[in-house]
Amino acid sequence: MYYKDNQKEKAIATQKEALLAMKGEEESEAYIEMKAVLQKMETGTY
Repeated sequence: MYYKDNQKEKAIATQKEALLAMKGEEESEAYIEMKAVLQKMETGTY
C-alpha cells in the first residue's frame, strides 16, 4: 500500500524488512516473489 500511496521509500524499506524476517527461506516461492517485487520497486517498474 505504501508504494501505491506514493510512499516509495517506505515501501522499499518495509519490503526489505519483510525479506530479512524470512531469513532461511530464500528458496521459498514467497521469498522469491517478494524479492522480485522489491527489485521492481527499486527500479520504478512496479
